[in-house]
Amino acid sequence: MSTAIGATIFALTNDPVWIGVCVALGAAIGSARADSNKEKS
Repeated sequence: MSTAIGATIFALTNDPVWIGVCVALGAAIGSARADSNKEKS
């Protein structure tokens, strides 16, 4: 999903940096969510 958001912002701004930024944020959020799930188990 984060890649789609990055692609949308890229389409609006023509700045490819946004694709990488959104992918990195998505990975960080996914990692934090996975760590949170491990603690609950």
